[in-house]
Amino acid sequence: MNLYQKINDYLLRYYPSIWITRVHLFLPIGILLFFVLFGINVFLFPYNVADNFPDTEVGTFLMLIPVLIYLVYWFVFQARYNVEKSGGKLTITQEYLNFTIYYTIYSLALLLILVYSLSSNYKVAHAVSPQELQQDIVILNRGNAVFRGNENSFYKEGKDYVFVTNNYYEPGYSEYYTSSYYPDYEKSVHKVRLEEDELIEVVENFKKVYNKYTNNTITKSAEEIILARLTAQDYISLLPESRYQNSPNYKLGKIERLHYKGWAYPYLQNDFLKLFSALIALLALLTWIFKQIEWRAFVFGMVAILLTPLLLVIMGVVIFKALRLEDYTGFVLGILAYVVLGSIIFTKGIKSKEKNRLALVSTLYLHFFIPFLPFFVWGFFQHKFLRDELDIIYFIGWAIGLLSIGIFKYIYKNIRLKPSKY
Repeated sequence: MNLYQKINDYLLRYYPSIWITRVHLFLPIGILLFFVLFGINVFLFPYNVADNFPDTEVGTFLMLIPVLIYLVYWFVFQARYNVEKSGGKLTITQEYLNFTIYYTIYSLALLLILVYSLSSNYKVAHAVSPQELQQDIVILNRGNAVFRGNENSFYKEGKDYVFVTNNYYEPGYSEYYTSSYYPDYEKSVHKVRLEEDELIEVVENFKKVYNKYTNNTITKSAEEIILARLTAQDYISLLPESRYQNSPNYKLGKIERLHYKGWAYPYLQNDFLKLFSALIALLALLTWIFKQIEWRAFVFGMVAILLTPLLLVIMGVVIFKALRLEDYTGFVLGILAYVVLGSIIFTKGIKSKEKNRLALVSTLYLHFFIPFLPFFVWGFFQHKFLRDELDIIYFIGWAIGLLSIGIFKYIYKNIRLKPSKY
């Protein structure tokens, strides 16, 4: 607590713009909370491979409530203290630093929302080691033909039992697993001739591994299973019925995937990172805008943004019906009409000698949608998005959004410092 107080006093005295963000309080709390929740889920509730996989969707949904409380509490501090609105000055560098801090806080909030999912993937991935998984798959593939198949796939010749091993429990990422974990994988597929004692050992080993990965266990003895296979007249499966999500084959596949791609891979994919990076950037931008304008104008601006989808649909339909255009063209023209109308109000507000709240709302609105401008323009001329081109547009939108902070800082200040009408 003494260390925090020293940091707090130091920032308040020398870097008040950073002190206002409360990053020195909420960032450590968020990081500590993330690791505590992660550790609780991993170490206090370890995963048993016989159970169903953790329901990450429910856990993620439940984390929304505490994270919203965390963000609301942080946002209260942003509303309470404001350098610009109090007559102070912030340089462009300080404004971008604040934006970076906002982006960091929202990124941490996203990690807190995903903490249950991430920690669940981690404990599932580490429930079975790659070496143990290798051994289990070899054992299951060796004995699988004894438990399922037709009369021709398992038979007795003299005192020996003959069957062909198969790759039913084949690794999903064969190139990775055969070269790294399964060097003799291809050799495991061949005809097997075993004496009765050896066959019983194969069956018992299969039962042990199979029962490890499911609650619907095999209860028949090895002798009963062998007899049932020998007397089968058609295809038969001696494995207990269970839901696919609770089957060993499904679980082995998912654990393999987590071994191969990493336990955090669902959230490290390119599309996920781009989508949520853009979403977090928009939230950070809205927070930065909130610090520039009065709260009433901000609220009206947010209402306008939230109503935009409905208004665009209405305007798109009207333009489509009136001009008999394609649906896509009507939609894009609706967007352009909406932007043009906002631009007119925004221009009039800039030229006005008095403070115009409608112009302030329009400025917020236009500022929010400026990063989307490359998408609208490209979509209007191309009518489609190619993968490589979409990536370029995405980064252009990012660049425009970042540059807009430096430009709109002076626009907001210009409007804010004008005298009121009354």
